[in-house]
Amino acid sequence: MEINKKAIFFILILKSTLLSPILLAQTITWTGATDNVWHRACNWDLGIIPTCSHDVVVPTVTTYPVVTGLAHSKSISITSNDPNAVTINSSGSGLLEIGSMGGSCSGTPTDSSGCGLPNCTVLQSNATAKNDEGYGMAMNSSGIFLVGGENNDGGLGSEKWRIEKRNPTTGALVAAFGTGGIVNIDPDPSQVGEYARRVTIDASGLYIIGLGFPAGVQKWYIVKLNLTTGATLWSQTSTASFGLPRDIAVDASGVYVVGYENSAGNSGWWIEKRNLSTGALIGAFGTGGVVTVNPTTEFDGAYCITISGSSLFIGGSDNTPSGTNNNSQWRIESRDATTGALNTGFATSGVLTYNVTDVNFDGNTVWEIANDGSYLYLAASGKAGNASCFSVEKRDITTGAQVWTQSPTCGSTGIGGIVVDATGVYAAGTLGQWRLDKYNLNTGAIECTTTSTRYANDIAKSGSNVYVFGTDFDLGVNDFQWRIESQCGCP
Repeated sequence: MEINKKAIFFILILKSTLLSPILLAQTITWTGATDNVWHRACNWDLGIIPTCSHDVVVPTVTTYPVVTGLAHSKSISITSNDPNAVTINSSGSGLLEIGSMGGSCSGTPTDSSGCGLPNCTVLQSNATAKNDEGYGMAMNSSGIFLVGGENNDGGLGSEKWRIEKRNPTTGALVAAFGTGGIVNIDPDPSQVGEYARRVTIDASGLYIIGLGFPAGVQKWYIVKLNLTTGATLWSQTSTASFGLPRDIAVDASGVYVVGYENSAGNSGWWIEKRNLSTGALIGAFGTGGVVTVNPTTEFDGAYCITISGSSLFIGGSDNTPSGTNNNSQWRIESRDATTGALNTGFATSGVLTYNVTDVNFDGNTVWEIANDGSYLYLAASGKAGNASCFSVEKRDITTGAQVWTQSPTCGSTGIGGIVVDATGVYAAGTLGQWRLDKYNLNTGAIECTTTSTRYANDIAKSGSNVYVFGTDFDLGVNDFQWRIESQCGCP
């Protein structure tokens, strides 16, 4: 049965207004990126199915939603003029309930799944006969975005950035993005060592950080691309001196880049905030848009960032324990997202440091960080005896106090990424081999592990699907290729 959109809009909004108080809600917008099923997360811009806490917007699109099961929202706004912008198949058990958060909605909204690659899917991308290395991944309902480098060791001027967009359901390259689903960026065609490192997204674009060598000088590059076409919206270079950009994050007020640089003659933390529309530094943040931290005269570095509300949490390391370059400690800072100032209520005056080992080791570092609004989750490295160890911890987001810690294994370690949702904590890395672990959210107990002989460099989760992205050498040690897996061992 097709329902007139004006009538349904009036009735449902009236129901919400009469039965419930006015409460804050989050806007969720229909995209129809996969098909016409209301009950699929990949058809919505937030990558989830609407609940009673969401203000639903149905704009003018190519494919409109059909409700065939139980659906919820706090309100609904239909901005399209199509008379069939929302169809409720009542004869097939379709029901759309509108109410306030915790109010008149009942039951659990129908989840039709069908989003994401099938479990156990493996995709490989071999751009050249040289070393193509994959580093970062981000996802929304329209695609899987992968970034890295291609043609490493291919000779002077041959290496460049590579960005791919893939269909979230089939894994196929999305032809409308760039050229056949691929965008290449070459900051200086005469130089080597240029690659994209990390990526994040919002509704307005794709933000990528990486290295370039304009005129032979090592520079951080920050680029924003159109999500649909891959066209460059803006491109900026940082004033950071050498070093490496390590991570990027975005909120409604700006885009943040963290890493380490060498302007003081030794490596120190470097944190930037840039304008979403232009990429220009935002002067109110730190000094002219930049916060620098240099705790010691040895190697100190920022490696990761996560945002919770108005606070930034930045992880990395410093060499305070000994002041020498062979002993480091974990360092986490909480900073105000507007000013860049330390949030002094966190840990000790805004800074948490932890020397995970009592032996000299320069790899004690927080490599990846995530949060769920109440807790921080760290993927970090430390040392036990003569072995480097991969550690995962849960800490209170207000005080920094440790809730639980796990060290699944020791050996050759490389931390790829960490994500958290209501089902658990997922951490990926290279511990002698590609490895994914799932941890119990409350106890930290390891619930499952999958491994393979590759390098895992990033992780993402969409609905029930867990994705790991990195590099494999199935074609030989001189011909690395990109690899993305939809995991089947750690649901």
